Amino acid sequence: TQLPFGGMEAVARSLDVDPSQPPDFAALYASEFNFVWHLARRMGVASRNQPDVVQDVFLTVHRRLGTYDSSRPLRPWVAGVALRVALDHLRLARNTRELVGQEVEPVDLAPAADERLRDEQTRWMVQQALLALDPDDPRIN
Repeated sequence: TQLPFGGMEAVARSLDVDPSQPPDFAALYASEFNFVWHLARRMGVASRNQPDVVQDVFLTVHRRLGTYDSSRPLRPWVAGVALRVALDHLRLARNTRELVGQEVEPVDLAPAADERLRDEQTRWMVQQALLALDPDDPRIN
């Protein structure tokens, strides 16, 4: 894929910046575009929505670039923004997949195996306790 905004030249220019200044957005876009694109795909964003999600990521990055702490690595910060934008996108009801015509598996309302085992053990202990009782004991009648 061809990187926009001058590709690797812009990336090289971005490495020679004043750490007290926020990074150049064009260089940041050029250097992180492929990373964000593939991250959105790995997060499960449908290919038809991928360009929109990536655009939203870079709009958010541009808007919040002034809050970026330049003493920290840039890529994890961009990745955090990308993950939040992708998750927000995936949470929207219009982006959930409903398979028409496919039957939904009914929920099993039977107790789980560990609950059945615990009930069986309790039942056995009660039976053992009842068998240990003396039927001639006056306290039982």
